[in-house]
Amino acid sequence: MSLRPPQAPDRLSSLSSALGESPSERRSPGHHRQPSDASESTGLVQRCVIIQRDQHGFGFTVSGDRVVLVQSVRPGGAAMRAGVQEGDRIVKVNGTMVTNSSHLEVVKLIKSGAYVALTLLGSPPGPGGVSGSQQEPEPSGCSQRITEPRPFQDPEVQKHAAQILRNMLRQEQAELQ
Repeated sequence: MSLRPPQAPDRLSSLSSALGESPSERRSPGHHRQPSDASESTGLVQRCVIIQRDQHGFGFTVSGDRVVLVQSVRPGGAAMRAGVQEGDRIVKVNGTMVTNSSHLEVVKLIKSGAYVALTLLGSPPGPGGVSGSQQEPEPSGCSQRITEPRPFQDPEVQKHAAQILRNMLRQEQAELQ
């Protein structure tokens, strides 16, 4: 990982790529963007997931201090349904950068509400939201029960998720100014 402070184009690249266009594609056809940090050169991707706490909690545990990683993900739990993977690095919680936060500070932010928006750095999800390179083939019969994460159906969940994302976008815009 690079120790240099993030620059505006790097912070916006993950937002742009979600729309199918990277900042380098917008510049000019002949411009090739060089990898600016370890995530680009190692194939890791940054992604945002929103998890709704269920009767079993958020369904994942974290470990580490300053570099907080997803230690385990409960099979079938809320985090697994949202696409969280073991080994993902937590970069932001509800739009707040946590790369220099203690373990307890990160846990407190995660537990602060019924929903949590996580910005994660990890392996790209494979088919069905699970990294194919890390998963062993399932015994016959089990694979039919495994489904992809489903879009939010509950209007209240959609409204809350949209509000979290708007707040995160406002924070990013304020940091750019």
